Amino acid sequence: MSVSRSTICAFDPTHSLFALVTADNRIRVFDVVSGNLKQQYSDPAHLSLRYSCIAWGLAAKKAEGRGKKVKTVSPSTIALGTENGTIVLWDLNKGVIAKTFGEKGSGHSQRVNSIAFSTSGNTLVSASSDRNIIEWDVATGEQVFKKRAAKQGISSVALSPSGDVLAVGASKLSLWDLSSKTRMKKL
Repeated sequence: MSVSRSTICAFDPTHSLFALVTADNRIRVFDVVSGNLKQQYSDPAHLSLRYSCIAWGLAAKKAEGRGKKVKTVSPSTIALGTENGTIVLWDLNKGVIAKTFGEKGSGHSQRVNSIAFSTSGNTLVSASSDRNIIEWDVATGEQVFKKRAAKQGISSVALSPSGDVLAVGASKLSLWDLSSKTRMKKL
């Protein structure tokens, strides 16, 4: 019997790279212009996890430009939600798993359905079938905030460009103020 699975894929924020997670949980990163495989990543335990969603993160880099130091942004991180409620953070520059969020019961108790990075890359927000949203500090891997946000499982989250408003999609859409950690309104 064949088990079907949705394809997990996403463009990076600069739209120059495309990531695809294969059925055996290998991550393949393609150059969008050439269509060439740029890099492939796999965790030694890749067959033991079931990835459920993906999000790209950006990192700021300092570069020299016309005699000045210029701050550039490049895609360097991929976060993958899992069926068991954890989130795996890949460092693409090093080709290794940098962190795993939510281990030892500190995260979601069910499947992670959606994840989103802030534009700064410092914050990650996740949503789950367990009806909770969690705000994570990317540097430490620690929870900043956890809240039951819906009566049913949450299917998606999206952060505003400023990073202060979170849209939560479940059976109804709600907007959350992340600075006060309160629901602003239901739509």
